[in-house]
Amino acid sequence: MLIVIAVVSTLSVLLFTAGKTVVESSKSVTCLSNLKQIYSACLNYGNDNEGWLVPSGYYDALNDGGYLPSDSKVWTCPSDNRTDRVVWGVATSYGCNADQVGWVPQNWDRAQQKLIQIKSPSQTVYFSDSTAYIMRTYNPMWTFRHRNNSINAVFFDGHAENLSMKDPGDFQKLVWPD
Repeated sequence: MLIVIAVVSTLSVLLFTAGKTVVESSKSVTCLSNLKQIYSACLNYGNDNEGWLVPSGYYDALNDGGYLPSDSKVWTCPSDNRTDRVVWGVATSYGCNADQVGWVPQNWDRAQQKLIQIKSPSQTVYFSDSTAYIMRTYNPMWTFRHRNNSINAVFFDGHAENLSMKDPGDFQKLVWPD
């Protein structure tokens, strides 16, 4: 009888661990899907605006233009455990690479460059997991909220991936390549 109890206990621990991994993986996949949907909304915005990138005030531009409503679940990463996601008046789990978009404080509602001007679109992050809706050189607010110290990101070429980073500086090279 003790052997049966030991075997059942061991199996239940293994199943619990496997179940937790599956749940975390599912959240990461949903997050990647959210990022792809935000990218698609941005691409539609660009198509309607002569190829201009969505401005660093993207949240309002996408909502007001009807590309992605502000109450959409797409704005929230299921792995974001913060109770208050409102930062600078915007409730989102993702940040835009404002330096690449061309953020000018007095013109935050207008992008400063077009998608075709991004030098390495397949190697440059457009949106990623973040604690604020914009990422700047002086305040990199990305966050490694997924399994194995990883971060989800969508690049300017449209591909999205989960990136495991040993050093946060490695991710910074993807946001601001040389």
